[in-house]
Amino acid sequence: MWPQRQVNTMCNWKSLRRGLRFHSAAAVSAGAVTAQVTPLTALAQEAGQGFIGTTALPRDLSPWGMYLSADTVVKVVLIGLVFASVVTWTVWLAKSLEILLAKRRVRVSLRMLKDVRSLAEGADQLASRPGEVREFLDAAAAELQL
Repeated sequence: MWPQRQVNTMCNWKSLRRGLRFHSAAAVSAGAVTAQVTPLTALAQEAGQGFIGTTALPRDLSPWGMYLSADTVVKVVLIGLVFASVVTWTVWLAKSLEILLAKRRVRVSLRMLKDVRSLAEGADQLASRPGEVREFLDAAAAELQL
């Protein structure tokens, strides 16, 4: 019914589980004895190391307090990061406005060209209106003349 190898494996797992239950109960009782003997601060540290007292930790953990207590190199890096952030957001804002205005110009020009029947008529209608659509129509007219 069951291959011999699987039966042996299942038997080994059962005995292993029984052993783990026994050993975990023994470990809990040994751990309780160890916890009573050793101080709690030593459980997270090696025996030769001391611990950091609260006097060595900085008191002001606000961003400005950490900046003031930082080394000169760290301050220079932080100033550079703030400057790069301001430049990046400025470029993003300028490009977003540029794209928004270009979309608006294209939308208005396409409304003007809605009823146009020829390329020449469209170029005449957009003659007074500079923009992307006007440049596109001029390029198409130049291509047709070739």
